[in-house]
Amino acid sequence: MQNKVSTTFDSSRFDAILDEMENKRVGQSKTITNNEIQNQKDRRAINIGTFSMGCGFMAVSGIGMLVLFVASIFAMLYFENPFFVVLPFIFGLFIMVAFPIVAILFFMKKQKSVQQRTKTNSLIATEYYVDFKDKLMREIVKSFNGTFEYFPKNAISAKDFAAMEVYAKNAMAYRGEDLIIGKIGGTNVEMCEFATAKISGLFMVADFNKRFRGVTKVLTKVWGKKSLDIPLLLLEGEIEIDTTGNFEQYEKDRKRFSGATLEDVELENIDFNDRFDIYSSNQIEARYILSLRLMERMVDFNKSNDCDMNFVFANSKMYFTIHWGANLLEPYDIHTNLREKKLDLIKKVHTELSHCIKIVEALNLNDELWYSR
Repeated sequence: MQNKVSTTFDSSRFDAILDEMENKRVGQSKTITNNEIQNQKDRRAINIGTFSMGCGFMAVSGIGMLVLFVASIFAMLYFENPFFVVLPFIFGLFIMVAFPIVAILFFMKKQKSVQQRTKTNSLIATEYYVDFKDKLMREIVKSFNGTFEYFPKNAISAKDFAAMEVYAKNAMAYRGEDLIIGKIGGTNVEMCEFATAKISGLFMVADFNKRFRGVTKVLTKVWGKKSLDIPLLLLEGEIEIDTTGNFEQYEKDRKRFSGATLEDVELENIDFNDRFDIYSSNQIEARYILSLRLMERMVDFNKSNDCDMNFVFANSKMYFTIHWGANLLEPYDIHTNLREKKLDLIKKVHTELSHCIKIVEALNLNDELWYSR
């Protein structure tokens, strides 16, 4: 009997982390606010000073020219030494040059201070984001009774993403982060956040170490409720058409895998059929894979998110994507009290990962599938 992964959410395990982060956030928020206030003052001083410098330079130049003229006349009348004749010119030029230089140096210092404080604010915000996500994700991952490990800068390979053969070419350019790896029963599991040029969400690969005889695709319906929003589908990269608007070709592409055409599969679960299109190269195996237990969990997952999700069962693996359109654990603004948001965000992430775990567990427990070969 395989040990079941604990998916119970215990909010108390996050209290100490949230308290620590909240205390730190208050200080970070205060520093950023003070820097922003000082930056506003300095920018105002620079703007006012620039205008004043222009006016002052004109005034100093005018007065300087007048003083220079009077001093020159006086020097020529009362001094025979040429030095005293040239001296007023030197003094006048010094005044006209020194004034703008001093003003420019002052403004440069102010501008440098603004840039430095802006850089400091950016570093603080980045530290807050990384700290928030890293600490909370690690604790969320640990909460599944030590089943998984977390690697924030790693991701599932692009090769695995392409192996799904679900997405249009213009939706590729895959990248990922926040890799979670572990075992559910005897099944190796990898999960990560992913993003392409058009879509983003969660990507999971479960390797059952037992090969499927065929290929089965379970894809969110496109020609159902979303068929009225074709421009959005094009924008998101879910549809790729030529200039003639060849939607039939797109529908054919959904049914293909490695060049082979898959057959439509109709199941008895009406709710499941309303939400997903099912295609397979092996009708019998598709029905073994999509047990009542698995279909119920997939429908529950779909209901809880109302997001597009796609499953591919091929070789020894299940590939799964869900389009969230946002980061898995996006922190609130640094000026927002975490306690005011309570644990809603953490609980949401925990729930999504729990759904993924339950789907894998349903497949692990599917004796009819694994013992039918």
